[in-house]
Amino acid sequence: MISPALPATLALIALVAPQAARGLITVPFVTATRAVPAQVAAPQDALPKTFDDSPVDAAEAQKPLPDDSVASLDGQLVSFDAFHQYVGSVTARQPESDAALRQLVLEAYMDARAAELDVTVAPGAVQKLWDDLEARARAASGGTQGLIDSIGGEEQLPRLERALNLAALQREIVAAEAGITTDDVSEQRLAAWIAQTVEAAPISETPLTSPTAATWPGGEISRIALGRRLADELPADQLQGLLTELLGILAIEERATREGVAFTSEAAAEELVERKRLVENNPRAVGVSYEAIVREIDKRSLEELVATPKFRAEVLLKLLVAQEWDDARLTDLFERERASFEERAGRSVTFEEAKASVQAVVRQRSYQSLLASSSIQRRF
Repeated sequence: MISPALPATLALIALVAPQAARGLITVPFVTATRAVPAQVAAPQDALPKTFDDSPVDAAEAQKPLPDDSVASLDGQLVSFDAFHQYVGSVTARQPESDAALRQLVLEAYMDARAAELDVTVAPGAVQKLWDDLEARARAASGGTQGLIDSIGGEEQLPRLERALNLAALQREIVAAEAGITTDDVSEQRLAAWIAQTVEAAPISETPLTSPTAATWPGGEISRIALGRRLADELPADQLQGLLTELLGILAIEERATREGVAFTSEAAAEELVERKRLVENNPRAVGVSYEAIVREIDKRSLEELVATPKFRAEVLLKLLVAQEWDDARLTDLFERERASFEERAGRSVTFEEAKASVQAVVRQRSYQSLLASSSIQRRF
């Protein structure tokens, strides 16, 4: 028989493991209170120091990765902590990051409350919740396999297990607070407790450059912890893309250091001016500012954008390319590939009119060449 408290249990599962709850129930998150900083200054070192730039030989570069490393670039290790910190930073204020923060706060609150009340999950409680879910799935779509299919496949089982453990702990906490048995905990009481708990734990955001992702009345969530949780939840292709992005940033940083190219406030300002100009000259962006686009898509102010490792790397790459590509070389490339530039901008386009596009092509090829010439090992 399905427990009468199962709908509230499913609500908690949707809070903790929304992917795993797909097909079972959909519950919106309660919006957390935020204190958003008005401005964040660009740091001198926007990336954690993940590897040194001492030379290594080819054999050294191909050593197997240690357990605590997610990748290596030319033999220099990139730690899981550095990757998770990057993931926790680059996804800040996006829906998936906000959801993960609320999940972590909810779990931390429940762990702390359980310790205060000296309660633990009773033997068999998690199995009972699983049996209830399986019975529900059997009635709808065919037993255990139907349940596995409904949560998105076997890769979602660890998240569902975590959610069921948390749901069982929630019932113990609610029962202890009310002085009743877990069998007497009603669906209404469970649902009310979830809402009250989330609302009673407002999340205050920290500066994006902080190693702490957020604080709440009971403690704080580190950016590494947030990134670690997101690494468990984001699609594999998105994680692969983020790792590639981080490796590209580190490769650019290393090349710039080797060639004596520095990130400066002047170079950052010039980049912002150029981006604003491109938006202003875009007929599809009439009445829309670059600042508004960054605020809407990246959820950042321009000051916060400048502080990101990605912006820093893009400026450094532009400076590196400018050292090697003067107007004479750019003109030569334009003439050799005129057909492709005319296809984009029209047959009468001049070099001066196409210069920005030519520079963009050179930067993209330089970036690809930099990665291709690097010795990279990665776990995914």
